[in-house]
Amino acid sequence: MSQADAGIAGLLSRDQYAANTALICDQGSFSYAQLDQRVEYLCAGLSELGVKPGMTLGSSGQSCLLNLLLLHALPRLGCAFLPLDSSLPEASLRRFIELGKVDVLIAADKHVEGISCIKPEPLLAMDAHPEPGRTRSMPLSGDSPHWLVCTSGTDGEGKLVLLTGDQLLSSVRASRERLLFSAPDTWLLCLPMFHIGGLMIPLRCAETGARLVLHEGYDPARLWDDLHRYEVTHVSLVPAMLARLLQHCAGQPPPGYLRVVLTGGGALPPGLGQAALDAGWPVCPSYGMTEAASQVATMYPPPSRYIEGLVGRPLSHLQVKIEPESGCIMIRGESMMLGYAGQAGQHNGWLPTSDLGQLDEHGNLTVLGRADDVFISGGENVHPRQVEHLLMDCPGIHDVAVTAVSDAVWGDKLVALYVGDLSCRALRAWSKTSLPGFMRPKDFVRVDALPRTALGKLRRKLLPGLYGFLQEQRD
Repeated sequence: MSQADAGIAGLLSRDQYAANTALICDQGSFSYAQLDQRVEYLCAGLSELGVKPGMTLGSSGQSCLLNLLLLHALPRLGCAFLPLDSSLPEASLRRFIELGKVDVLIAADKHVEGISCIKPEPLLAMDAHPEPGRTRSMPLSGDSPHWLVCTSGTDGEGKLVLLTGDQLLSSVRASRERLLFSAPDTWLLCLPMFHIGGLMIPLRCAETGARLVLHEGYDPARLWDDLHRYEVTHVSLVPAMLARLLQHCAGQPPPGYLRVVLTGGGALPPGLGQAALDAGWPVCPSYGMTEAASQVATMYPPPSRYIEGLVGRPLSHLQVKIEPESGCIMIRGESMMLGYAGQAGQHNGWLPTSDLGQLDEHGNLTVLGRADDVFISGGENVHPRQVEHLLMDCPGIHDVAVTAVSDAVWGDKLVALYVGDLSCRALRAWSKTSLPGFMRPKDFVRVDALPRTALGKLRRKLLPGLYGFLQEQRD
């Protein structure tokens, strides 16, 4: 692309960053000039395979590198990008493909009737095309949809969020401003490249001229080594990843050049957050959502003491307020989505969320949990996350989820499903002395694993059914 090209399509081709290292991955190390050329090879190859401006391409492959190349290549070709989680059930994949009106699907083992399919392996042979040339098709304009990103669907069927190039860049620049991210820095990416949290990291690096270290999947031992090897300054982790990392490094502090451990994708348990801070890890709690192109609020610099739910001030490009009656967080601003695929009209103004929150006198946001997760047990409002955090303090508990079933006496009868080494009887006895009465589950069931998404989010809607099934097995 020429220097005059604006937006995402031109991020890799700016002369001031051409010699900077852009990417370190399993395939080697690439400067911005080299990565730009690889993207041009991919553009040429896709064009030869019949990809044309105005199309939407879906990618359900497992390769993070391919998705990274596609998110740079497709805007140059005038195409929108739908990254998919290949582990989704077939029905869910087909639903997202239909919602997104996908024209071409890149997949190793999927076939959808009426849609052209391309195998990912040839596309990863980035230097196979002898004369890539410069892509002549019209790049996507900043106000057109660049990405169609699936929400997690933890509380039902996921939605497909439409994000324009301008919205994505607005989020990128506000994140750079909050985290003081600059060209000499290095961000390590080990999040899935179909989730908004993972997808935004390559854009942050490319817009800034910084270095990206890309991992295909999560391995705490490799992450620990690469933090030192590549002098990583920024890394993004979900709570489950952070817990495994702390376990692996066994109390050792991180390297001194690590300035930001951006946590999100779910609530950070208080014990884990404080343990990480005490060990010297620069944990920066964050609250974000796909509809806002990732970050909404982030605490930076890292706090010295972890306060449950506190995620700092909203980023400069967004406004946050609390709806007085429901207590729910509402958001508006430059990175808010165009809308949902398959739903009429564009999003305008304030977007209501299902997350409960508070704003203090300094504008700091505290996320209290989801409004639709609150149970009324014995006349008391109980949020399951509060109970789960208390239960995690019990020795021998590795993971826990609290739900409720209808009951004539309690209204919502609290039940706990847990992964751990102790018996249900022992956990019940511990809870009698450690939990307030109204927060005490009336039943405990030990399980091998809890239903979670690829990013570790608890799929709460599945818990009552799982509990009912386990009850039948016990009976």
